[in-house]
Amino acid sequence: MMTTMSDISVRPKRKPSLVLFDMDGVLFDTMPYHADSWYTTAKAYGLEATRDEFYLYEGQKGSDTIRHLYKRQFGREASEAFVSEVYNHKTTLFREQTEITLIPGIEPLIRHFKNEGIKIGVVTGSSKSNALSRIGAYLANDIDLNNVITADDCILGKPDAEPYKRGMALFDAIPEETLVIENAPYGVEAASKSEAFVVAVMTGPIPEKILYDNGADVVLPDMASVMNWWVTNYDNK
Repeated sequence: MMTTMSDISVRPKRKPSLVLFDMDGVLFDTMPYHADSWYTTAKAYGLEATRDEFYLYEGQKGSDTIRHLYKRQFGREASEAFVSEVYNHKTTLFREQTEITLIPGIEPLIRHFKNEGIKIGVVTGSSKSNALSRIGAYLANDIDLNNVITADDCILGKPDAEPYKRGMALFDAIPEETLVIENAPYGVEAASKSEAFVVAVMTGPIPEKILYDNGADVVLPDMASVMNWWVTNYDNK
């Protein structure tokens, strides 16, 4: 059943003991830079795309995004050499232009969970080197780097359930006691397939309906609303 952003009474049957966060667009306000670097790279390599469509691909492996664009345009598979070259170009652009800032409200939310004894992990489609360097630089006091699942740890990326299943496995957790906080359609779909409870946060331009259509249980506008949702459903009971 689809809820609305104003309906904060929907919650898992059990209080979650584990929260798994996506990274870009959930921990860090980096998606505009990803969209810009993807769009610039696509144009440089003759791949037709709009800037905003890269928000739809967020969370999946970058190599899968390139393969999708190439096959859509040319009707055949891209070579591994081409995929590698394009991805390296995009990664270089992203690192050159990105100013790292945290999503507003994410630090107090993580600390609130930790103060309640909730376990914290991260599941991202980014590379291990990128994810660990960024989390280590900005959230080292809040997130254990051993509890981060990246694209390098998975055979299949989002929207497959594998990344979130691996995240749960780090903690020997079960889906019924796992909460996922996502912002992108593929990430929401992956989390939903893993059978975790999924809260989607509208930190980008993705419409609420798309997030619900991809499997979100609750859609909220920002991290302050996620905090309010948690406090209302658990701390005030």
